[in-house]
Amino acid sequence: MFPSDAKLAAHAKVGKEFKGFVDNQGKWNGKFADAMEKMALFGSGGDDGKGLIECTGALPRATNAKREMRGMPLFARRH
Repeated sequence: MFPSDAKLAAHAKVGKEFKGFVDNQGKWNGKFADAMEKMALFGSGGDDGKGLIECTGALPRATNAKREMRGMPLFARRH
């Protein structure tokens, strides 16, 4: 279990919903599909049909390290 999972499970507002996914693959699949459908709408207004739009350039300069991490090999991204 990730520390973030433990905090979500203990949270007063989202804990019950979060715990509802335990041993309930159908609920997880449905909620996941709904979330992916909503995310697909972000930037889908373009004529190219590509869906999401690269927007990291809109981030403040203080996040350069995060942008540089995108170019690293997957397993080099350790904290």
